[in-house]
Amino acid sequence: MVLLLSQLLFWLLLFLGERSVLPAGASYAPEIRMQRLAEDGAVLDAEPIAVPLLPAPAYRYRDDSGAGHARFEHNFEYHAGDTPWALYLSWNRRISEVRLNGRPITARAPLDIWSVLGGFDPVLYDLPAELLRPGSNQLEFQVYGVANKILPAFFVGELTPLFNAYAWAQLISVDLVVAAIGVMLFVALLCAITPWPASEAQRVRGLMGLLLLWSLRNFSFFGLDAGIPPPWRQVTHYSLTYLFLVGLAWFAASWTGLGVRRPRLYAAVAASAVGWAILTGLSGDNARVFHWLFPVETALSAILVALALAQFSRYAARGGWSRAYEALLFQLCLTAVGVDALDDRYDLSIPFAPQWPLTFYAAPVCGLLLALGSCTILVGQSQRAR
Repeated sequence: MVLLLSQLLFWLLLFLGERSVLPAGASYAPEIRMQRLAEDGAVLDAEPIAVPLLPAPAYRYRDDSGAGHARFEHNFEYHAGDTPWALYLSWNRRISEVRLNGRPITARAPLDIWSVLGGFDPVLYDLPAELLRPGSNQLEFQVYGVANKILPAFFVGELTPLFNAYAWAQLISVDLVVAAIGVMLFVALLCAITPWPASEAQRVRGLMGLLLLWSLRNFSFFGLDAGIPPPWRQVTHYSLTYLFLVGLAWFAASWTGLGVRRPRLYAAVAASAVGWAILTGLSGDNARVFHWLFPVETALSAILVALALAQFSRYAARGGWSRAYEALLFQLCLTAVGVDALDDRYDLSIPFAPQWPLTFYAAPVCGLLLALGSCTILVGQSQRAR
């Protein structure tokens, strides 16, 4: 029953979040055109290539030619009026320049991989009235990427609805992620300096480990690994992800008391996963590293999250309302981790609403819920102990 309630609550919150980050009444362009560019800017294609919108949602073109740059083009109709217009993108990674009718325009957020979330934070452009002309207008997006040319889903229209969606996206994808790091580290510190009875020590250590690994995982969204050369950047990313997933499994086992008698098994799984990532990185082939490490992340996420959800369901069935509350909170956060991993692989959408693809990661935000909820649980336990 608790598991069902956690799923209903999670998908309801996700639906409300996705609705808030999409402009009212706006729709995606079904396809746009693209031309590949040489290093000197020369156009390599005689005719523009039509690139459809994928469920990610993003426009992606698989390129085996080795060209490192491309220019996406989108035409839209503008009718002069007093209302300012804007451009809103879900994220801006690997976009080097945006032009309106041949003139560069500037975003309200940094346009590089050192922006707050490594380029995956939302971005808003004001479309200058002096550059807009009645009738047909053209936007150009210059992107870089060898194997894939990718452009995020975007919207063009009146400023007010786009700004409202951008503000919500900024809150969910940036502000709450930063807040989650601070609160999780504070709760972990609180756990570390508080004397706990021997019966609670192992559970608290499991929670501290999860909070610290979740904080470190959130930090990885800041693009701090951008200076690491490939393929070791991917090795670092996936090693951290594997450690986080095993830490999540260890927390579930230690908190519920189910499976906690085999701590060496969790250590062995973590060491094997990280060792596999390092051995794969020795090949020196960035595409091969991604090919072998990405499926492991998906499989580990699905298996360990499903196991943890089952453990908390059994945990809730053995106690009263306090255990039900704990299980509901942790199952909500665990679901976010699993959905993020599966969405990366299978491009999920809101159930019964396929026109609503998932556009932001839920797990980084749920770190804040995890920390605040854990704090209330620890306070309640302390009061009952007294």
